[in-house]
Parts: sequence; C-alpha cells; structure tokens
Amino acid sequence: MKPILEIRHNRFVYLLLAPLALVLSGLFFYLIFLSDITSEFQNQTTPKFIFSFFILVGLFLAYQWFRAFFVNEPIFTVYDEGFESKTHGVSTGLIRWQDIRKVEQQQIRDGRGSSAALAVYLKQPDKYNQEQPVGVSMLRSAVKATGLNQAQQLKGANDEDLPVYIPIGSLGARYAQVKKIIDAKVAQNAN
Repeated sequence: MKPILEIRHNRFVYLLLAPLALVLSGLFFYLIFLSDITSEFQNQTTPKFIFSFFILVGLFLAYQWFRAFFVNEPIFTVYDEGFESKTHGVSTGLIRWQDIRKVEQQQIRDGRGSSAALAVYLKQPDKYNQEQPVGVSMLRSAVKATGLNQAQQLKGANDEDLPVYIPIGSLGARYAQVKKIIDAKVAQNAN
C-alpha cells in the first residue's frame, strides 16, 4: 500500500530530550555510586535501589527518544484503502473506509483539560478490538468494566458508540487536509 499522506512528529524535540535524559542518568549514577556526597548511604540499599531505578528509566527514555529521532515513524497515515493512526503510541491497524460509520469533531477531557479530537465511529468495533495487542485489549476491557470511559458516562453508550479518537493537535497544520480526505473517502464508501 502506498500512502497518500503521512504525518510525523517533529523529531528535533527528541534530539533535545534524549541528551537531557542521558545527562540526568549520568548525574544520578555519579551521585549514588561515585560521589562522596552519598557516603552516609554506603551501607543502605534502598537509596541505591531507588536511584538505580531512575537511572534505568532515564536510559530507557534516552533510547526511545534517540530511536524516535532516527526512525521517525509516521503517527498518522492515509491510504486508498483506509488510515492508520499511531497518535497514542499504539497503532490502530488499518481502519478501512468502508468500516467507518461516521466521523465528527468532539471535545474530549484528558489529564490536561480538554482538547479537540476527531471521533471515528466504526460499524463493527469488535473486529478491530480483536486485532489490538493483548495489553491494549486488556486495558480497554478494564476501562469498560470500571465505567471510566467518558463516552459511556456521557451517553450511556454501548461498544458501538465508542469511537477511535485522533487528537487534532497530533495532525497539526495538516488537520484540514486530513479531515477533507477522510470525509471524501467515508462518503465515497458509504454505499
């Protein structure tokens, strides 16, 4: 499949974050293992364990951010057959145009307040839920069981009313172009 449109993150942000994570990990390593400042913790394993955890997290983040800088995979791709979104870090897989019931813009709440998103409603969402990685399926089931999904709270919705959200901020300046393509393809395949 040849992409019609690809949207990627600004990868230079990662070029700033990755060295910062490496420097902080190196600083923690120096402070806990090489410095005389921590001589009072020499025989205690708990502070060393805690700082070691932060060192490992920092190294992992540095690896991920350097990888994101060099690989720079698309976060949203449009094909003739459908689209694929990785805006939340996990791929939706290819969502075919003929499987989309409707698309609308909505305000959604998240940890930072509210933001605009495209809500893509599928004709058969269970088909796509089964194709998700095991961790994503388990998380979705847990959220559904607790009733924390805002679409269920607002509408008393069932699974068919739970959309795939595409944050408009992730699409950046190409939002209008993406919306126009999606609307045209969904209308074309509505039959």
